[in-house]
Amino acid sequence: MSRRLHGHLIGFILVLFGSVSLGSSEILWDSWGIPHIYADTEEELLYAWGWAQMHSHGNLLLEQFGIVRGKASEYWGEAYLESDRYIWTMGLPQLVEDLSPALGEDSSFVDGMNAYAEAYPGEFDPRLGQVLPIRNEDTLALAFYDEFYNGIVVTPGTIDGIREGFLSSQLVRDSTPTSGEVGSNGWAIGPSKSTTGNALLLINPHAPWPSLAEARHLLFFESHLISPGLDFYGVGLIGLPALTFGFNGDLGWAGTAAPTFDFVDVYELTLQADGYLFDGEVRAFETDQIMLKVLLKDGSYSEEELIVRRSIHGPVLAETEGRAIAVTFPLPGEDEVTSPQLWDMMRADSLEAFQAPLGAQNLFALNFLYADRQGNILYVLNGIFPDRPDGDYDWSGLLPGDTSATLWRGKLPFEQMPIIVNPDSGYVQSANEPPHYAAWPEPLFLDDVPHDWPEAAVWPRTLRSLALLSSQETFSVEDVMRLKFDTRSGLADQVLDTVVALGRQYGRPEAQEAAELLAAWDRRFDADSVGALLFAFWAMHYEADILGGARFPAEAFAVPFDPDRPLETPVGLADPARAVEALEFAARAVPQTFGSLQVPWGAFYTFSVSDVVLPGFGAPPESFGLFSPNFAAPTAAGPLATVAGDTWVAVVEFGDTPSAWAVLPYGNASQPGNPHVGDQLALYANKQFRPVWYERSEIIANLERVETFE
Repeated sequence: MSRRLHGHLIGFILVLFGSVSLGSSEILWDSWGIPHIYADTEEELLYAWGWAQMHSHGNLLLEQFGIVRGKASEYWGEAYLESDRYIWTMGLPQLVEDLSPALGEDSSFVDGMNAYAEAYPGEFDPRLGQVLPIRNEDTLALAFYDEFYNGIVVTPGTIDGIREGFLSSQLVRDSTPTSGEVGSNGWAIGPSKSTTGNALLLINPHAPWPSLAEARHLLFFESHLISPGLDFYGVGLIGLPALTFGFNGDLGWAGTAAPTFDFVDVYELTLQADGYLFDGEVRAFETDQIMLKVLLKDGSYSEEELIVRRSIHGPVLAETEGRAIAVTFPLPGEDEVTSPQLWDMMRADSLEAFQAPLGAQNLFALNFLYADRQGNILYVLNGIFPDRPDGDYDWSGLLPGDTSATLWRGKLPFEQMPIIVNPDSGYVQSANEPPHYAAWPEPLFLDDVPHDWPEAAVWPRTLRSLALLSSQETFSVEDVMRLKFDTRSGLADQVLDTVVALGRQYGRPEAQEAAELLAAWDRRFDADSVGALLFAFWAMHYEADILGGARFPAEAFAVPFDPDRPLETPVGLADPARAVEALEFAARAVPQTFGSLQVPWGAFYTFSVSDVVLPGFGAPPESFGLFSPNFAAPTAAGPLATVAGDTWVAVVEFGDTPSAWAVLPYGNASQPGNPHVGDQLALYANKQFRPVWYERSEIIANLERVETFE
């Protein structure tokens, strides 16, 4: 028996293989619930992987597939109606329909999912059963949704903000990016800065946790895939058969998102007759009439008509008084659907073999940080970037939609991507900032760049990353693991001495007491740190939403950031009186709220997965200048609980064979009753790693169970 094989790449791409024959496979589940899949063919590998994903995340996958079909309100009621409107307005079902012929006929991955659902129907929420069977088109839609429609490139909130701003005549798009709740850290350390002479890699994506319900499609699934020519260990987004970050026996890579780049353009259209003006003529809209079926509480259905109009620029978001707006953002085409880029990277065995697939530029925008056992390290920006035309246009505002002069020219070629190999710095790093500081102090990406790309910028988290990498001459694996969980506040280092001195000299008695507590504080946001909460409340006087991720105001510093002195600036406070006022506010507010000034950070900031709640560490990284991030939201019980931040944390050393340690805080499963839901949270809360079992002998020694497929 032979079939055409396709595997699905992260975010949006599928890989089309040649004809292969059916073999056999097995899943060795280790004691952390991680599947190590051995298969004779790639077809059987994908079948077993689909089976494994359904075992660990079945309910969540079925719900996500219903959502990306745009039929969730038909399946589950009016609560999903806004989601369906968004899916159809933005054109996801239409795009999938157009591109699905490129998938080929093989369905190995979804066959494995469907086979698991058929074998264990009692494991799934009955309301989700109508999504079955899962189809190839569903995985394609989920891939597009993850990165293009509700991930890095654009989100429903982005679209709502654009629409509401236009309708209120107050469309002001903030072109200043923030890391938000989806970011990442990454380090690749070369032999010159490694105590053993082996290259080291830190992989540390930051993404939503399961408690952030609207973003659960962005959970990671840790897996190990072994078939002829492939032995790769890492993580990928659930429902997508490819691994995003990880390593094989020769090399590995981390990745961080590139939110500093502007991927979304908004065009103003002049309406005329039944169309819009374009290059001096009236051009007709493409119009779809969609009937959304909505399940009502009594079991009956209602129908809602949705009219979707599309211009040459993309979907029309709103119309008013002879004007309309349409939105453009990067979307994959047939080349991306059939591209083998990520799978070729997973199979690579050398620097040259890793670099070769990058030219395809078929991934969403990522900063890649690479290391290998030959001692090479590399930084490269890769992905689909718009090639905007020249002209004096405000790409962050409303663009004229009546001319072809503002249309994108296509995809920016790989030759314009910044890349650096084996820099003199001995490391490359990224904390989502623009590429300029990837190998600081070695310059990168300074001349001859696209006109719409961001200027050099360094974020508070980047400053902390650079400080840690400059803190010692060489690094061991243990050093990297320790520094990954560093919670020292760069903001505290910049302003705390000033705050304490001012409080001691000018503060009222309660402010003087608070100043002494801050003077004794270790400047860390660890669970047992006393002083972190007081400092956070002090900072709230400058920025009310600082615990929600907003940045400390740049104008508050006495000495602004100097790009030539990134480790010494910014520093001090521009308004001493306000600093004292803020300290007096914090000195009153903390005891009033918590009963004492002496409150450990972990009593306020917690980690929570399922019914497990533990004292937490970390804080919004761009707010407080932390390398170790976490974003939290209020709970009914009172304390904040993490909803996003560290996800897969892995450290790899590339010796003759790779050695790796990792932790996935929320565990490698979300399915109710699975013992691995949250089983790594205690490790993470204690800043501990577990060994990664890569060799078969290690896996066998730590085996939970085996599943075999013939």
